Amino acid sequence: MRQKSPSILTILLGTCAVSLIWTLALADSPTPIPADAPESPAQTASAQMPDPVSPLMQEIKQTFASQQEKMVVLEAAFAAALSEAQALEIQRQMQDLAVQTELKIMNIQVRHLRQAGQEEKAAALEATLQKMTTPEPTPAPTGRPAPGSSPGRG
Repeated sequence: MRQKSPSILTILLGTCAVSLIWTLALADSPTPIPADAPESPAQTASAQMPDPVSPLMQEIKQTFASQQEKMVVLEAAFAAALSEAQALEIQRQMQDLAVQTELKIMNIQVRHLRQAGQEEKAAALEATLQKMTTPEPTPAPTGRPAPGSSPGRG
């Protein structure tokens, strides 16, 4: 199995904050009622009801709930691990689950941005996703030549 480079994890953790900002920007917020507005029985009843959750937030909450269910299973397996190698493998699975959940949430946000006609924001977030999921190219080795290929030997 291919391991992710540490730089991808660093980028993912850094984008958690960006992801939260996107989520909050897209979340439906209730319209404030002026302090001097008369309060009708209907307004009183609606004030006591919880605010409706936007479709974006519903989908994100479902994604987090699914992650939490899987994490509970992994945490139990980690607690029951019989060896260090087994525990490390479970930790890797937990890390992968967190990364995949973050990527899924960002893709949900891209889809909702497009549905809202915010193509520029969707493209920017999609570009960030592309950078996060594309492995960095390995630079060509420089320095000492391969054995037996040194100039001057022969």
